[in-house]
Amino acid sequence: MKKRNILVVLLFCSITYLVSAQNIKDYSKLEKAPSFYIGVGSGLNYNCGLVGLKLTGRISDKILIDASVGIGSWGNKLGLGLILNAKNETAWCPVISVSRATGLENVPLNVTVTNSGGYTRTAVYDIKYNPATMINLGVQRQWIRPKGNRITLELGYSVLVSGGEYSINDQGLGLILVESSKQVLELIKPGGLTVGFGYYFALN
Repeated sequence: MKKRNILVVLLFCSITYLVSAQNIKDYSKLEKAPSFYIGVGSGLNYNCGLVGLKLTGRISDKILIDASVGIGSWGNKLGLGLILNAKNETAWCPVISVSRATGLENVPLNVTVTNSGGYTRTAVYDIKYNPATMINLGVQRQWIRPKGNRITLELGYSVLVSGGEYSINDQGLGLILVESSKQVLELIKPGGLTVGFGYYFALN
């Protein structure tokens, strides 16, 4: 897990360098900062899920409020947060948000289970994912395009603060997931390192 996190961080740094090398200019002196944006986002533990939509409004020269909705590995995902230092120029922007994964019912998954007698079996069972709430902290690198559009790359951490439990529908047989199957579910469980990409279209 640590090696994977290191690789993700290195990838983020590399992408940041490559985007910077594309001579994306600062247009803040040419245009007034847009008041509203609509955008798309995608990422790992991102506040809009694996892929989603974003609606953003400016509440001051340097602060944006960001609302998002999308699809994630733990059901639909809703997010609401603040983007700080979001002036109309290339900048590093601290971000903080709260997100909610709605969970899923009866997800068929091939898992290994055991019972009180020690009998072990691998088969497809329905798994329930309970809703989960996360607090997300990070930093976002933004680049401003000629018409005021924003390109963003975000790196941070998502903290699971409530929910996120899972259970197996064993029809009352008293089956228990073995450790290897639990590890698979823990891997897709909300929370952990955040990496996200966004493109925001300026509306005015």
